[in-house]
Amino acid sequence: MPETQIILQEGQILLIQTTSQLSIVFDNSPFQNGEVVQVNDLEETYAVNDIVTYDPSGSFNLKYGSNDYVLTTSNKILYKEGAPL
Repeated sequence: MPETQIILQEGQILLIQTTSQLSIVFDNSPFQNGEVVQVNDLEETYAVNDIVTYDPSGSFNLKYGSNDYVLTTSNKILYKEGAPL
């Protein structure tokens, strides 16, 4: 991420798309996996490097620096993956 960061509003989360670390695949579903790269300072549930599954409806795709990101909100996240056993 570039040195200057985006200042996120409460509840906003910045993601990059990724695959599930647990190899979970949704069949015939709009849900996507993402890695959290930035959260608002008040966020208590999600942190940088978390892998999450989210509903992309209402999210925004943006290019920042040389990367593609997804700006979403915490209420669009279905779950956070734990470390594989």
